[in-house]
Amino acid sequence: VDVLLCPANVMPAPPHDAPLLISPAASYTALFNLLDFGAGVCKAGTWSKEDEKALNHYPTSDPWYTMAKGFSENSIGLPLGVQVAAPPFHEEAMLRVLVDI
Repeated sequence: VDVLLCPANVMPAPPHDAPLLISPAASYTALFNLLDFGAGVCKAGTWSKEDEKALNHYPTSDPWYTMAKGFSENSIGLPLGVQVAAPPFHEEAMLRVLVDI
């Protein structure tokens, strides 16, 4: 595997206090820090009106789902991130992909 492409977060850019409350369920960046992978995040789009409407069908059967849904409401125009990660000592591959995005 040269690089991994994955979401940076489970929701659009959260409010300032959100990461303290939902970080175990929302942060996809911690794993790569633990594995010593080189990783970078960049903007891949924005939260749209269609995304906002889709929240009506988002599950609330779990406290994490409920918090993520709440933090995502009224987020139209906020950035959506994509994360690119590369194995140790292959950071240049990750940087090449981020430059091309």
